[in-house]
Amino acid sequence: MKRFRTTYILSILFVLSLVLSACGSAGSEPAAQVQDQAEESNMEQQAGSMEDMAGMGSNDIPPDLDLNTERLTDQGLFQARITSNLDPLDINQIHSWTLRLETPEGEAIEGAGIVVDGGMPQHNHGFPTSPAVTGELGNGDYLVEGVRFNMTGWWEMKFEITANGQSDQITFNLVVETGRDEGAMGELDHAARDELVVEHIVGNLTLPTETGALYGTIINGTAQDEALVAATVEGCDTIEFHQSTMTDGVMKMAPVEGGQIPIPAGETVNMESGGLHLMCIGKTKTFAAGEQVPVTFTFAHAGQVEGSAEVREPGDMAIDHGGHADHSDHSDQSMHAHDKIPNDGATIRIVSPAAGAEIEAGDMVPVKVETEGFDLAAEGNHWHLYVDDDLVEMVEGTRSETVIHYLEAGQHTILTTMADADHNEYEEGAILTITVK
Repeated sequence: MKRFRTTYILSILFVLSLVLSACGSAGSEPAAQVQDQAEESNMEQQAGSMEDMAGMGSNDIPPDLDLNTERLTDQGLFQARITSNLDPLDINQIHSWTLRLETPEGEAIEGAGIVVDGGMPQHNHGFPTSPAVTGELGNGDYLVEGVRFNMTGWWEMKFEITANGQSDQITFNLVVETGRDEGAMGELDHAARDELVVEHIVGNLTLPTETGALYGTIINGTAQDEALVAATVEGCDTIEFHQSTMTDGVMKMAPVEGGQIPIPAGETVNMESGGLHLMCIGKTKTFAAGEQVPVTFTFAHAGQVEGSAEVREPGDMAIDHGGHADHSDHSDQSMHAHDKIPNDGATIRIVSPAAGAEIEAGDMVPVKVETEGFDLAAEGNHWHLYVDDDLVEMVEGTRSETVIHYLEAGQHTILTTMADADHNEYEEGAILTITVK
């Protein structure tokens, strides 16, 4: 009886194994077909994705890109609007923007903390410069300086805003479509070409003093941090790197700490009046406005870079660091005689320095004026600054302040006069004398 049961059970197990085996064989073909179909579908999807990618280059701009320059921030806490001073937008020009902040009800927001960021999302890189808010312009307007686009295409400008105890952010989309002629000086995409370039060099070298200054732009388009370690200028015995700073109302100038000018990778350093500059000490020749002077810059890694500086009159030092030297309006008039016109009640007064002020040798002298009956904000209106009967600057753009550089020891006469858009000078100005010790 036990033997029969054992045999019966074994028989049943054998039959079950045959059934299971048959089922497995029958099911394997559909399973394989499903797997094959899945792999085929996946390959088709990949091929389709690759075709899509091939049809859309990295510079293609999304068709539904929001290009509005005024809207609410992400959480709706602030109303923001941006306006560029460069129109149309172009590459390789350092320029500024105005950011206006208001509450959703339209009230101007003052005293906001703002961080600027951005770049090209399709290329995964940021700005080649370091844009930042540098001041408040009033009525909720903030000045954003140091913006430069180095490629055409889609850019983002991002702002993180803190005001009224709240924080929010916003991203504006921009499209830069114009590119400059690749052969033009100062208009190459240096960052894209992995270059270190010094450009737009101008020299304030014509005054009858033993010293002078040079300004310009250094663009480090490489991936390596650099430093300007030395420079030579034909006609200057020594070149030092100096930084001007305002201390207790007096502009002071001192050698750059460490004797070198750092230029981080991908960054731009501007040398300009009232800030960082090259100091020419001990002139060995007489410089004339309009001449080109050879300059050699020595960098820590790149070695020597040759260039030339355009010698300018002292009143013609303005530079567009992202484009051309900005002297198109006055290059042929800035230091020439002006027609005199009656004041007709308009007056100008020197607020600083005070008459009889004593200035330490080496200090720069801030000059500030006030006018009545003469609107400095009116188009074309400006004022002239003379030192010892030499016109040293035409002060424009609503500015009421400037700085006198490099006065030698002794007494000096400062004269300020008003002038209109046609460079006609008002007959009566303001005059005083200071002493440099």
